Amino acid sequence: MTRHLRPVLGAALIFIALVVAPRSAFAGGYDVISCNQTVAGGANRSWGAVADGGMTAYTDCPARQGIVARSVYDGAASTFLQGAYMIFDAPEGNSIDSVSFEVGMRRPDCSWGVELVGGNRDLAGNILFGLPAGQSCDSQFQTDENTFLGGRYTYAVGAPRVRIEARCGAGSCTRNGVASIHLRNVDVRVHDDVAPALSGGRGNLWTSNGWLAGSQAIGFDASDGAGIQEADVLVDGQAIVQQRNGCDFTYATPCGQASVDRPLATAAFGADGPHTLTLSATDAAGNPSSVSRTVNIDNSPPDPPQNVAVVGGDGWRPTNDFTVNWTSTPPASGAPVAGAEWDLCPTPTTTTASCTHGSANGAALTSLTHLKLPAPGAYALKLWLRDAAGNQDDRLAAPPVTLRYDDASPNLAFLAPDPNDPTLIAVQTSDLGSGVASGQIQMRRQGVGNWLSLPTAVQDGQLVAHIDDQHLGDGVFELQATATDVAGNQRTTATRTDGSPETVTLPLRLKTSLKSGVVVRHGSKAHLARSAYARYGQLVRVRGTLKSPEGNPLQDVEVQAFTQIKDGVTPARLIATVKTSRTGAFSFLVRKGPSRSIKIQYGGTNQIRSATENLNLNVRAQTSMRPNHRRRVNGESVRFHGRIRTGRIPKDGKIVEVQVWVRGKWRTFATTRAGHKGSWAYDYRFDGTRGNQTYRFRAKVPRETGYPFATGRSGVVRVRVHGV
Repeated sequence: MTRHLRPVLGAALIFIALVVAPRSAFAGGYDVISCNQTVAGGANRSWGAVADGGMTAYTDCPARQGIVARSVYDGAASTFLQGAYMIFDAPEGNSIDSVSFEVGMRRPDCSWGVELVGGNRDLAGNILFGLPAGQSCDSQFQTDENTFLGGRYTYAVGAPRVRIEARCGAGSCTRNGVASIHLRNVDVRVHDDVAPALSGGRGNLWTSNGWLAGSQAIGFDASDGAGIQEADVLVDGQAIVQQRNGCDFTYATPCGQASVDRPLATAAFGADGPHTLTLSATDAAGNPSSVSRTVNIDNSPPDPPQNVAVVGGDGWRPTNDFTVNWTSTPPASGAPVAGAEWDLCPTPTTTTASCTHGSANGAALTSLTHLKLPAPGAYALKLWLRDAAGNQDDRLAAPPVTLRYDDASPNLAFLAPDPNDPTLIAVQTSDLGSGVASGQIQMRRQGVGNWLSLPTAVQDGQLVAHIDDQHLGDGVFELQATATDVAGNQRTTATRTDGSPETVTLPLRLKTSLKSGVVVRHGSKAHLARSAYARYGQLVRVRGTLKSPEGNPLQDVEVQAFTQIKDGVTPARLIATVKTSRTGAFSFLVRKGPSRSIKIQYGGTNQIRSATENLNLNVRAQTSMRPNHRRRVNGESVRFHGRIRTGRIPKDGKIVEVQVWVRGKWRTFATTRAGHKGSWAYDYRFDGTRGNQTYRFRAKVPRETGYPFATGRSGVVRVRVHGV
């Protein structure tokens, strides 16, 4: 080993010493304290002992000796370079700036060296202080093992290792005395300008590039040769995690390494949006290191969806396939909509446990397609949105919409006839889903013809209809019924509840015989006519009888009469309700008016068949006719004029025919049109009359569509013409 010995002048050693105040850490380094009774009870935790045979190194702090490297006093001999050492090594990557101490030394002869050495991590190096072997042999600078030189000494090192040693510097060194060096109040200043290394970034806050919410994990590792005294997590420059290690500057590596693993409440980051996340560490010497990234935070659930609607409406349907649309407003800041959540609950809801939850993903989602219900029935859909950070709140659901699904057809069967109402046909129905909405009962002559639909109603869970046994004719008829539920499911049956086919035999009720007519008189005689003519303004009497087919009168039963004006517009109206006499007879008067049909109707009972007869009452139109001259000369004209008195003239007028009696019959020679008020006129010029002639004229008001009167005529007028 090469030694560089310090020069010695005379009997005194030359010491280059700097006196400094000890400190733990400073910019670019830190101090390690050993064998100082004011620090950690004088402990030595940084200098390690190494010794060859016959040598010893140990710590006696804070007692008398301090940190000691020495020979054994046993009279034996040590060979060249054998020794005892107390060694301080700087952490890997660091070096030692200086060492400060109080010291004591002694040796029995000049073959021994007792010194302070700086160097690399071996037993070579540069002597910084002490009594090198073979030098300062005449020095009286000797102390015993418990005596220290006066003063405090500081030496620059500039190497990763510093040591004290008692070492043989000759071929053989006799151990007839003690060669030793011992230190106390030692302060080693370590040079450290290397920033900590950050690694192992983990947790969603560091690894995720998406939007985050709620509690999220963050973790990283920090390492340094001198250890980490503080590891921090900062958000937008503010520390939200500060992990401090308990550093002990009595060790060469004062601080341990650091690992941070924390869940963080992102709500504490501030407003929704991007934030700067920083991982930071500071080593024992105060060197900082940091790394940052941007994280997107959102802790606010989306607003409720708007205008939620079921495509096709919220009515019942037979297929379990629904599409629901809505609109939503993109957030001004924060995470976009990334999906939808919903509950499907039977309605009316019994318990929340009966609800089914579902979810769907999709950026800016505004529709659910092919949505299925858990089972047939009606369900309330409660829908709310979820954003890209996972925020959702069912309290921000839209008003519920109803989905209705029914795939089962109704059940139905004909009920047995009701003897108290034989024309009633009733079909029992049931439907477990949407309920029966409509139905149709049909009948036809057994095995013959097309089906005839009866007016059918849904009443109290039944399809009901009445058979008109008055007009269908007698015979056996078969029936079928079809029921349709609200969802459109349909089923048809032709059987009763006992499985037998449904048939009926008409007539179902007792027959009736209704005979009626308008009373027509010819002199003193009168008869009943099914169709009769009457003058305008004439009172007309209608008579009739109502009997059983055997001729037995139906007494004290109600008969109604309805009339309908023959204009194709005016609806029928009731004009009389009368009761039959003991003989089954009835009569009533028909007031003046236009031509009309008269329907005589007996409604019947549950056991007696109804009866209807239709009569026609034709009322003739009336018009006047006058000439403006009753005598004319051939070549002159005459004006015929008149007024239709029966009214009800259409807005565009009424045709009037002007007739003359020629060659034994009335002949129409001209037509004109009466105005809305009924007045009409026609000018006629006579020519070709020879001699004196008397002509007979009349006006005819013909039947016309929309005009409710039969053909009527005026009285005859005469005009005398003097010819050539």
